[in-house]
Amino acid sequence: DRFAYASASRAMSAHFGQSVAEMGFDGQRLAVSAAGALLGYLTETQKNALGHILRAQPYESTRYLALGIVTPMLCALWLLWAAKIPSDYKNCQQVIRFTMIIGMLYSICVVRGL
Repeated sequence: DRFAYASASRAMSAHFGQSVAEMGFDGQRLAVSAAGALLGYLTETQKNALGHILRAQPYESTRYLALGIVTPMLCALWLLWAAKIPSDYKNCQQVIRFTMIIGMLYSICVVRGL
């Protein structure tokens, strides 16, 4: 099974020349299983060598700033204000709709983990 930890770990170690612990994946069995399975899939399906994939590193959510749903809406409002769009009633409705759409798209991306 390509997703089994042992075979995924071997695939990663063979490709990158390091153990999964040396790459920083110590204790992250699901990440190793997913990454190793992906390497196995790419090896089977791609016509080219995978030498361009040089490293793997675990994702650590504490290293990145998480944005709430309000942030992209405020950015969109600021961009529209900076573009000096007239603030009559019709344009205000359009701005509100636009920011709501951006917020909904952002929410979908967050929920799906994109």
